[in-house]
This record gives sequence, C-alpha cells and structure tokens, in this order.
Amino acid sequence: MAGNRAITPSTLDEQFDFNAADLSKQFEQLLRTRQINELEAQARGQRSPSSHRSATPSSQSRTSQPSLPTQPTPPTYTSYRNTPLVPCAPQDAQSLKFRNLLLTLSVTPTKYENPGLLDEALEYVPIERIYKQAEEEHNIMKGMAASMGDNVKEEWGYQDCVVRALLR
Repeated sequence: MAGNRAITPSTLDEQFDFNAADLSKQFEQLLRTRQINELEAQARGQRSPSSHRSATPSSQSRTSQPSLPTQPTPPTYTSYRNTPLVPCAPQDAQSLKFRNLLLTLSVTPTKYENPGLLDEALEYVPIERIYKQAEEEHNIMKGMAASMGDNVKEEWGYQDCVVRALLR
C-alpha cells in the first residue's frame, strides 16, 4: 500500500498554479482598496474627531492587531497617498512639458543605434590605441590594488578604463 502514494510535484511551478500578472493585478487592487479606506478614514477623522475613536468592531480589531505577534500587518502605504487610483495623462502645462521632455530624452539613445553611422564612426576612432591605453591603465590599477592587500579590488575596471581612454 505504501507504494501507491500519489506522486508529488518536484518544483514550485508544478506545486503552485499562479500567474505573475494575476498577482500584480491583485496587489494593485489591494493597494487601491487600502488607499480608498485610508482616505475615507481621514475624511471621517477630519469631520468629527470623536467619531474616529468610536468603538466599532473594525476599529477595535485594527488597533489590537499590531500587538499580536502572530498577525503582523503590512506597513501602511502613505507614500501612495497622492497617486491617482486610475492612471491618466497629465493635464496641466508643467506636467505636459515634463512628459514631453521624458519622451524626447527616451528617444535620444535610439538615434545612435544606426549601424551605418556606427560603422562610419569606427573609421575615425582609433580603437586599437584606445584599447591599448585602457589595458595599460587597467594593469596599473590592478598592480596598485595588489600592492594594498589581497582582498583589495582595483579602483577602475577594464570597461571603465576603456571609457576613460575614449574620453581622452
């Protein structure tokens, strides 16, 4: 009879059937619900301070939960207080200007991904000299680090030295 046991899954993916997108949606919904509850509680607290301390069952359980060691509560998300519940495009002029700046700056790196321009640039850049200077500088850095002790890492890595040589 012991040989008729059900075969248990060997990996977490086989044990648990979940989707990361679903978990993200659930977490976002939880944050929105919590934010709405906090805003409603603040609105009630601003209208009548005495009603904030009323003896309702939900307020009593909320205040007693942090004292229980078996029921740790997640931190409050007060940093999300001013985030909109539903994302929307900016409306005011300052926000639109900032959005346009972000879009412009995010497109800038793609201008340098033109293979023809990169090949043409290689004709003018002395690559061998740059790599030679970078290797010399990196060897000096490694020697300095080795002279300081066994566990000392060099100040600049090889790629850093290449960039420094290119800037020179």
